[in-house]
Amino acid sequence: MTPPPSRPFATGLAAIAMTGVLLLGSPSAFAQDIAPTTSAQDSSAQPTAASSNVLVGGEELKRGQSIQSATATFRMQDDGNAVVYSSGAVRGGWNTGTQGRGDRLVVQTDGNVVVYDAANRPVWSTGTDGEPGSVLRIQDDGNLVVYRASGSPAWASSVNSRITAPDVVVLEPGQSLTAGQQLTADASRATMQSDGNFVIYTSGQPQWSTETTGAGNRLEMQRDGNAVIYGADGSVKWSSGTAGNPGAQMTLTPRGVLVIGGSQTEPLWSSSGQLRRDTLQQEDSLVAGEQLTSASGAWRAEMQYDGNFVVYGARGADWFTGTSVPDSVIALDLFGDLVVYAPGSGEGEGIWGNGPKTTFSSGPNGQVQPFRLVMQDDGNLVEYDGLGRPVWASRGV
Repeated sequence: MTPPPSRPFATGLAAIAMTGVLLLGSPSAFAQDIAPTTSAQDSSAQPTAASSNVLVGGEELKRGQSIQSATATFRMQDDGNAVVYSSGAVRGGWNTGTQGRGDRLVVQTDGNVVVYDAANRPVWSTGTDGEPGSVLRIQDDGNLVVYRASGSPAWASSVNSRITAPDVVVLEPGQSLTAGQQLTADASRATMQSDGNFVIYTSGQPQWSTETTGAGNRLEMQRDGNAVIYGADGSVKWSSGTAGNPGAQMTLTPRGVLVIGGSQTEPLWSSSGQLRRDTLQQEDSLVAGEQLTSASGAWRAEMQYDGNFVVYGARGADWFTGTSVPDSVIALDLFGDLVVYAPGSGEGEGIWGNGPKTTFSSGPNGQVQPFRLVMQDDGNLVEYDGLGRPVWASRGV
């Protein structure tokens, strides 16, 4: 039998942090017929014998075949039902409920586990299509589990339903995303699609993409700090242009922004910097070459490569920080401080900064989050607090 595939994309943040109730055995939950969402994929399916407790994509159990762990067996019975048996048990436990209909059980390459009848029609499935690289495992506790390529469970007989993938927010050096794999953070996800495009969605709405195409594309976070999309032929389809920063990693924020940087340094690249926008949100930043542009397009606030942050209008520079360390970054932090950081500097090590106004003639004093910095059409660069009050401006407040 083919050995289970390796799992390169298991991160420290991620994958198998599931509560025990999902993965430990539980009283039998009898399967209901589920309409599979994929078509038959029997052309590549290979039968297996009871030489392992795992079925990988493309393998199948025909009638009379089984897989087994030290203390449990999962058998495709002669009557067409697929049943879990614990060691020493007289009666079977969880089962697919396909007696009289099932002919074989297939672990498809798309991750779905399907029972087909003799006419090759699906009669039951786990509903785990869209999870390529998944494996089916019978555990010693009698729980039958579909594990994703990341190592997290996608389905288990103990709950008899699909299990939502845990958030995986970081792509670390040397890791990659292939078609169907993604980073997730709350309502946001960054998905390497089967059409070759790498897209950020928040609450189901697309926010940004690499605008790449091609089946077989993969995104690789290289050890040199560059994020690159390679085509199936090895050609470069897209890159972040951040080579020369070993150890950098890609992180997805809950607000749907991809950031490349080191854990102790300011960002080198962000997806938000690739979009035309007039607002910098709290805990966001502009790296060298990125800018805010007013709604009319007449004004811009640019983080220059020479380290100066400058507001420009039709007549030239209107305001600037006067900083001069190349490749610096400007950030709006949690407390409303607007800070310029030199390369390699950490929190509290800014080379320029301005804090928000905290006293007002009306309304509550103090800091009211969230803060935002806006490049306005009148040429004024203004920071607002959570109540919409100006707390700092390039022309004064």
